[in-house]
Amino acid sequence: MSANVKIEIDKKDFQGDGSTVKFEYQIASVTQSGFVVLFEGKYHAYLNQCRHMPIELDYKPNEFMDDQKEWIVCSTHGAIYHPASGECISGPCRGEALQKLNVTESNNVLCVEII
Repeated sequence: MSANVKIEIDKKDFQGDGSTVKFEYQIASVTQSGFVVLFEGKYHAYLNQCRHMPIELDYKPNEFMDDQKEWIVCSTHGAIYHPASGECISGPCRGEALQKLNVTESNNVLCVEII
């Protein structure tokens, strides 16, 4: 039996292009996290886990992007991911991709669904 978790995030929580919002959720008593990135006017949601090793991408809470707000960066190994596709373009997991989560928009609210 799979869990179905829905996370709601207010669009006002984003500070412009390249900004992110981290969230946590529980499945089978295990706390996990994900994040949404606003990139080129679109919202993309991912599981907060590097493809190289099962660790979270952000060393400091909710800091996923490089200084120019162009790439998602794993703070531990330096893997670089494209914000729109989640594809790793540089680093130890090149060619793999972050696990994408379904995100939908309704008025000023985003809904992230974890199945």
